[in-house]
Amino acid sequence: MDDAGYASALFVSSPYHMRRISLISKTVFQDERYQLIFRGSRYARPSSFFSLFRQPKIEQVFEEYLKISGFCLYHLYDRVTSKTPALET
Repeated sequence: MDDAGYASALFVSSPYHMRRISLISKTVFQDERYQLIFRGSRYARPSSFFSLFRQPKIEQVFEEYLKISGFCLYHLYDRVTSKTPALET
């Protein structure tokens, strides 16, 4: 984004993916000078509350949380293994 001179980004995806995309994007673009906007696709069909308890929806939600957990574990591993030694003064 720096190379292209952008200061903001709009992320659009399925509403199920937005939590994961938001988490990853906010980790990658930690600098406060970026404005990040997250929107679920308007083409995703809204579902009723009870449809969340159907097998395909339960599997989809479980897979998203599994992916989020995997990202968090990788991010923790990356931070631990790439620690730079403290500068001596």
